[in-house]
Amino acid sequence: METAKWAVPEMKRLKLRAAVHQARGTIENPRPALVEIEQNDGGYYLFCLDEAGQYLAHTWHETLDDAKAQAHLKLAVQDADWAPVNR
Repeated sequence: METAKWAVPEMKRLKLRAAVHQARGTIENPRPALVEIEQNDGGYYLFCLDEAGQYLAHTWHETLDDAKAQAHLKLAVQDADWAPVNR
């Protein structure tokens, strides 16, 4: 008996990037230069990245607005700063 194979379409997930305007950093915790929001796991991850694009930290949020609000509160990222990321 042959098993049916189903093609699973690739889901388009939202991914946005913005430059950080203000943040404090230390040697132990470098200042993020970029932030990205990526839709995943039923919510949105806010990733903090250094100047080379390397991961520093992340937070998880239930909504896109919550992730953007966190970026604004902690890193002074404005709504107009966000741009889509092409994969």
